[in-house]
Amino acid sequence: MLIVDNNPDTRLTLVDVLSGIGYHVVVAATGQEALSLLAVSGEDISAVLIEVSVPVIDGLTLARTLRERGWKKPVILMGDDQEVQHLQNLEPQMSVAWLHVPFGRQALHQAPRSVLHPQDASAARDEQGPTA
Repeated sequence: MLIVDNNPDTRLTLVDVLSGIGYHVVVAATGQEALSLLAVSGEDISAVLIEVSVPVIDGLTLARTLRERGWKKPVILMGDDQEVQHLQNLEPQMSVAWLHVPFGRQALHQAPRSVLHPQDASAARDEQGPTA
């Protein structure tokens, strides 16, 4: 999984959590760096987790570029509620998942699982029962 976030502390936390549940994780600090990594080793990356406000190429532009270049694997955009709502209105047809910031460990565990293993994520939600 490729994590794209310009905050080193956030990248470290994301790497710790995601690698701790079995994902092989690589990181990029900018959208441009992410594109360079994907050009070299895209076939080895299962999904891309992008912070919406990364510098050089922002998260939405990066997601658009990936889709335009034929990237069919999952893209998860991270942003606060206002960013997510604005971007969903702007790009309702874009095939991406959203991770609302701030998020806890459970949401971070669930986000990649929901796009990489949707059957498992659905079963886990069913086991938890109804939510209030």
